[in-house]
Amino acid sequence: MDQIKSHLAVTLRHYTQDALPSWGTSGSSQLLQISPVFPERGATVDLTTNFSPTLLNDFAFTATEDIVHVNLSRGTGLKRDTLGIDFPYVFGDASKDIAGKIPTVNVTGFDSISGLPYPSGSVGKVFVFQDILTKIRGNHVFKAGVWIERDGENDRDQVRVTPGSPSGIGNNLNGTFTFDGSNLATTTGAPLADALLGNFGVYSELGFRNYTPWVATQKGLFAQDSWKVTPRLTIQGGLRWDYFPPYHSRWCNFSSFNPLNYSTLPGIQQTVDPATGSVTGGNPYNGISVPCQQLPRDAIGHFAVFGQELTSSNYDAINKGLRDLGLQRGLPPEIFQKHYDLFQPRLGFAWDPFGKGTTSIRGGGGIFYNHFTLSDVTLMGGNSPFQLAAEVIGGTNTGKADCPAAQLDTGRTCPPVGSGGGATVALPIPVTGGDLVSKVPAVYQWNFSFQHLLPQDTLVEVGYVGTRGRHLVLNSDLNQLPVGTKDLPQNQGVQVAALFPYQGLGGLTAGLNDANSKYDALQVSVQRRLYRGLQFGAAYTYSNTFDYGSDLYANAINTYDIKYNFGPADWGRRNILVLNYVYQLPFFKGQNDLVSRVLGGWEVSGVAALESGTPHTISNANGDRAGVNSDFGQYGVRAAGCDPNNAQRSVEKWFNTSCFTEAPAGTFGNAGRDSVWGPGARNWDFALYKNGKVTERLNYQFRAEFFNVLNHPSFNSISTGLGNGDFGQINGANDPREIQFGVKLNF
Repeated sequence: MDQIKSHLAVTLRHYTQDALPSWGTSGSSQLLQISPVFPERGATVDLTTNFSPTLLNDFAFTATEDIVHVNLSRGTGLKRDTLGIDFPYVFGDASKDIAGKIPTVNVTGFDSISGLPYPSGSVGKVFVFQDILTKIRGNHVFKAGVWIERDGENDRDQVRVTPGSPSGIGNNLNGTFTFDGSNLATTTGAPLADALLGNFGVYSELGFRNYTPWVATQKGLFAQDSWKVTPRLTIQGGLRWDYFPPYHSRWCNFSSFNPLNYSTLPGIQQTVDPATGSVTGGNPYNGISVPCQQLPRDAIGHFAVFGQELTSSNYDAINKGLRDLGLQRGLPPEIFQKHYDLFQPRLGFAWDPFGKGTTSIRGGGGIFYNHFTLSDVTLMGGNSPFQLAAEVIGGTNTGKADCPAAQLDTGRTCPPVGSGGGATVALPIPVTGGDLVSKVPAVYQWNFSFQHLLPQDTLVEVGYVGTRGRHLVLNSDLNQLPVGTKDLPQNQGVQVAALFPYQGLGGLTAGLNDANSKYDALQVSVQRRLYRGLQFGAAYTYSNTFDYGSDLYANAINTYDIKYNFGPADWGRRNILVLNYVYQLPFFKGQNDLVSRVLGGWEVSGVAALESGTPHTISNANGDRAGVNSDFGQYGVRAAGCDPNNAQRSVEKWFNTSCFTEAPAGTFGNAGRDSVWGPGARNWDFALYKNGKVTERLNYQFRAEFFNVLNHPSFNSISTGLGNGDFGQINGANDPREIQFGVKLNF
């Protein structure tokens, strides 16, 4: 709805998106039918006011709501007793959204039967206020504005997860059986046979699902001036300030690990049995912190703490327990450090050196800060003490999924018992956290370009673009073992949990803002607009891109020296040439109507993409050669002076494989990340069109389209694992030539 007056314009918009269709069954078991709904709605109000010909104000308010709710069918395939599983829950039926739902079943060598982490749901709301004032004065155009965004998510679909797999099958609240022959006094030697007998190696389970209402209010101010210094020179300068507070939970129900709070005092530091890896004493939450002086009373009835639902009757006792265990330390709701100094200057210019309008020189640069995202904190809602985890090991008495005949390792009969349904085996607690000093990610960008207009509407442009990323997120395991720890003679036969630097805790994954990136590119393009039936373009980019990790969940290989991660970006291609053209064939134009209709109206077009390859990493065949309890991308060793990319390229041997050997035990290899460049790609697409008219109101277009018309093979995968039988060989290719025909009618 628009209402316009001479000095005032009001625009109202509203939209609603209904639910999307079902995803259908998931996994190979075909047991569960998922029914997701994603209704979304939003509204915008825009008020534009002309106070005078030189003064304009634009105010906008936007509100959106995004709902994600995933249901499961309640048919027989959902039920545990359908599979004959009567193993009781460690945390009790009350901790489950659907008490009778099947567990996840992992059998080594076979696909998993996944119970999935559903049902689940979340509701995200975003409210944005923005006001921009524009003032024209002489040869200046001033702009100033304010921006406020209040957003968050009521999150009830996160559980304890490993970063990078937030929808992993291990998120099943209803338990996971693993049949791999481990932890058993007697085993058939075949995991499938063990599964048929019900002899599990490990049974794991999660407690009450947490419900975390995340929220943050972000603010920004800016001012800029566009100054037309002369008719041939324009300069733009501006300054922006932003305040990006970390997201926090209104109910203070999340936690993170702080090394400064970890105590090594006897009785507080956990003790771990070196033979079993189980925790035998100490404070299980040593070093873990939750925000706020105490949980707010409006949190009652929404989540559990220490495996107990928070109620009005246990509210004081639970808060006392949080204080006594050192979890509540009076931290602010956000836990992380706030920053008030995010000033971002920007400067740019455009210059016509000859005053003819055919040549321009442009340049500019600026600093850009990136605000925090929900993904930075969501997983912390799945940490202890709000969502607990437990494991039952098969042990000397042979764990059985069939109860009540099973005997647990502790000698207790099935079902497991304990205080509040506590864990039958106390294991180190894994924690997902963040960078408590939380340096804000920043990007520094600059560019310089030269443009010139040639005859026949042909534009040539040459430019340079540079980007530097600072304080980017890289996941690091703060509990990673020092290099070579597992390989020391005195540590043979000792469980890894007994070797961790922070005893009693498991993996301590923290997204630290310590990574950097760099991008430099030369860009050249030629573009010709449609002139006498011909249009064409060519664009070439030569670039170098380096980073510490090329995806959101990148992991530090060596926590103690993250420079080990630095290398070419996984997706980087140094050379890219793209050509495109459209040519309207001139034949039979101006002929009589019948000839023109039958034989005229043809045009051809095409796109060609020629690209060099992406880089690949040479990894050890035997995983954790460094002995640090992690095999994230551990590299092989490259011989000194040997260039693996200086080789006769072939499908059988793409690079010089003799350059690499496995890293010696107790060391990180020196081959480096992304040290081998893969095969490039050459793709030519071609199309032939016939445009015609049947009647005055009915037009048609015949299309013949040829994808990869020259049928060039484009290889896309190399075997890079040392010890693989096909090491160094090409083992994947893109699609061959495809041809399709079509007719389009317009009326």
